Amino acid sequence: ENPVSIHTRGYYLVGPKRMFINDTPIDVFWSHRGPSRHQPGFFSQLPPWARIGIPLIISLVLCWLLSWSITRPIRAITDTTKALGKGDLSTRVDTTSMANSEIGNLANSVNQMASQLESLVTGQQRLLADISHELRSPLTRLQLALALANKVESKPKEMDKYLDRFELEIGRLDEMIGDVLQLSRLENAIHSTHFQSFSLIQLLTQLRDDAEIIATKENITLNLRCDQPEVEIFADPQLISSAVDNIITNAIKYAPEGTNVETL
Repeated sequence: ENPVSIHTRGYYLVGPKRMFINDTPIDVFWSHRGPSRHQPGFFSQLPPWARIGIPLIISLVLCWLLSWSITRPIRAITDTTKALGKGDLSTRVDTTSMANSEIGNLANSVNQMASQLESLVTGQQRLLADISHELRSPLTRLQLALALANKVESKPKEMDKYLDRFELEIGRLDEMIGDVLQLSRLENAIHSTHFQSFSLIQLLTQLRDDAEIIATKENITLNLRCDQPEVEIFADPQLISSAVDNIITNAIKYAPEGTNVETL
């Protein structure tokens, strides 16, 4: 009832037109042989196996290229972490070809971590080298003073001089070792901090008792004065003890002889 146009291969049909031949209704189409509007392409002329195989091969190639572009920076990060694990702290991830993406941010984080590790290790090596050099001098002087003291026979004054040298050099060694231990504590303070509640007065009393040996030698009196009998604090007792002990030791060291050192 409605006119239509039909395009087939090599034909162009328009119709229908209702006609009657011997009282029989017939739908007549006008046809024209000519080029089709939709020419068959190369792909439609291929056999069925090729129509399936060619898209499959192209998809596999594109997937491989995509996976290679994604895994290449991951492999670079993996190689860098392996080199860092073997001790090569100078290695870095090449981020020039990486876009500003999550993988690029990960590579930058790895490079930053490697730089910090290299700086820490280099600083520790330099510190050990400096300490080794500094420790040789007092040890050499101790050896010389000991050799000279062994040669002294019934000379108390000369013996006292060498004993004073022993005390001086041993004090220097004690300060150097204390600096190294203090540095180690500060570097590991974040990772070894343990907070708990404890009595501050009890801690100060124990520190005062420990320091009385040094204070008695210097003729210094230690006094602990606190208005409140019990003070509970929440902190790391080891760090608090180290800090207060350092203050008390310095007070005894630099206070004039015969004075009082009070802990408030």
